[in-house]
Amino acid sequence: MRTPSHLGTLRTQVENTKNVLFLRGTRTSETVGDCLKELWAMRKPFGKMMARKNENMHPFDDEASLEFLCQKNDCSLFTVANHSKKRPNNLVIGRTFDGHVLDMAELGIESATTLAQLQVCTTS
Repeated sequence: MRTPSHLGTLRTQVENTKNVLFLRGTRTSETVGDCLKELWAMRKPFGKMMARKNENMHPFDDEASLEFLCQKNDCSLFTVANHSKKRPNNLVIGRTFDGHVLDMAELGIESATTLAQLQVCTTS
């Protein structure tokens, strides 16, 4: 049987929040850029947006630069925005553990509506 004091210590153990790194790829369309900014706004205190576009950022081909940036910025989650002819409006979301990429998901965005556009529509 566990004592109430022992159960109290179990409840106080909280997992650390995971920081998210938001990156722009070689080319980024306006749709994907807006989507990236909206995701960053939702994770604002625990998200870091990289200001410059990153040349040669291909998460599925070469993970080394992505792992380096995540480790340097102390982020265990990442989001990369890309736009190409083959894969238009592409968003790659993934997670890392111990400095290595665990898994990634590639999302195609057809249309996006920002929160500012929604507020304008509701007030009109």
